[in-house]
Amino acid sequence: MKWINRWPKASDLELPEMAYQALINYLSQPFDGCIQAAQTYWKEYGCMLIVLDRNQSLDVSMLGDSIRYAIQQALSNPELKESLPAGYELRLTITSDEGSGLYLLLPPSAMKDQSTHPQGEN
Repeated sequence: MKWINRWPKASDLELPEMAYQALINYLSQPFDGCIQAAQTYWKEYGCMLIVLDRNQSLDVSMLGDSIRYAIQQALSNPELKESLPAGYELRLTITSDEGSGLYLLLPPSAMKDQSTHPQGEN
């Protein structure tokens, strides 16, 4: 699992190029496609991207309550759900009044296993 709390770079992610470009296009959509405006927003409002690696379970037992809750919301009741190329899926849960949020990027293997649930929940 990777935690990215800044604008994601291609080198941060092990995604096919088409999936990475689709991710960046989606993340910059609220800013009329302006990547610089999106980057500034991410920096100012603390957005986060969690990338679940292929064939890895989501163990949240060591995380704080608020992050665990945000991940659970992204899995069970996302604000937005977007299919990306190569079978990836991006989910969002809004975490503040300013609109920042936690994005959860799920690999194709997680999409096959529809029972993806965080481990370590109370």
